[in-house]
Amino acid sequence: MMTTTEPPELDGAVWRPLVVDDAAAMSDLQQDCFAVDGGYRSTAIEMRQESGRFGDDAATDSIGAFNADGRLLALGWVQVPDGGATEHRGFVWMEIDPGLRGLVDDALLSWLEAAGSHRLRSFGDGLPLGLYRYEVYESMEDVIALMERHGFEAVRYFTENLRDLAQPIEPRPLPEGIIAQSWSERAGADALGLHNAAFADHWGSQPQGEDSWESYTTGSEFFEPDTSWVAYDRAVPVAYVIRTTSRTAPEPNRGSRASAHCRATEVAASLLR
Repeated sequence: MMTTTEPPELDGAVWRPLVVDDAAAMSDLQQDCFAVDGGYRSTAIEMRQESGRFGDDAATDSIGAFNADGRLLALGWVQVPDGGATEHRGFVWMEIDPGLRGLVDDALLSWLEAAGSHRLRSFGDGLPLGLYRYEVYESMEDVIALMERHGFEAVRYFTENLRDLAQPIEPRPLPEGIIAQSWSERAGADALGLHNAAFADHWGSQPQGEDSWESYTTGSEFFEPDTSWVAYDRAVPVAYVIRTTSRTAPEPNRGSRASAHCRATEVAASLLR
């Protein structure tokens, strides 16, 4: 047995591992949670991508509660990327119907902790092991209290920056000698190498593999290749910008997101314009 921890009790619900064909039900549940928690909406296509990234272990690392009508009431998934260089990490993902919160939260998290611990110990190479929960907003007080009850603590904060694209954007040319190339197979590979190099000494960061990288770029329905760039100093990649456009959020939340990673801030500022 993977774990002796039993799924939570939930009247009338059947618990089972998640499969790729649950993508639409997973998206519906996440949309219901979004209405209360905020953050980002996830489409059925994105949920299928999650299965592409971690579906090989879904039979043991994921669980969902379905009612008699096939509606997904709660889900949990411990997602453990391969290839940790300095640490093996598992990421706890939970979505619980807002009307059912407080009934299964602790039991579901305990199930995920047991599954995640089992998966992480299977590496057996002596690297440190860690379980994390991400994308918890300050307004999600119930989730924060839940994680703290189980011994989790906040160790890192992110700030989301928004810009009104209706306002004028000041032109900012690239520095002399720097050229920008639009996204291509070669540029994507260069950007991955640059990403792993730029984040090598970043807090908690682990190298991304080709499959994972592709799933966030050309494999994403939101990726905009025509306005995603890699900057080169001669033949050396020095910066990249990935642009994604969300088409699922209602106005005024719909918009573009740009991520820039580089060795020179001046280059990134130019690419974002």
